[in-house]
Amino acid sequence: MKKVISLIMVSMMALVGLVACGSSENEVVDVNKKADEIMAVMNFEDDMISLNDEQVKYYYTSVDLNDIVSYKIYLASSSVKAEEIAVFETKDKEAAKRVMEAVNERNGDLLFGFEDYLPAEFKIAQNSYITSKGNYVFFIVGKNVEEGKKELK
Repeated sequence: MKKVISLIMVSMMALVGLVACGSSENEVVDVNKKADEIMAVMNFEDDMISLNDEQVKYYYTSVDLNDIVSYKIYLASSSVKAEEIAVFETKDKEAAKRVMEAVNERNGDLLFGFEDYLPAEFKIAQNSYITSKGNYVFFIVGKNVEEGKKELK
């Protein structure tokens, strides 16, 4: 039941992110630069690692790499911190929707993993930010998520 409630909350947050997004849908984003800009303001506690294709498939189990033009993902090197950044450029808006679903699923996995294990990290994961702009999908998890969100404006 808790997992269902968590997934509902994540879906609602994603919808808020979609509605709140006001930038041009035709904006071109350098995913590496954007991920690095977000990381620079997040003040993560853990060392962050960048994922390769195999790791992406492991952590984002339902993502189809054929939907993605480019991506940059950083996540905590340990499994004890809710700290993650993902920036995806997708092939089109339909692909962006599918990637959004995969990101929501990833966030649900984070919530499930931290819920009974690390309550403080669970709270951080609950406040994650998921949004899309045109063909881009953004996912930010961390204590300073509000600072990360500023980099998307």
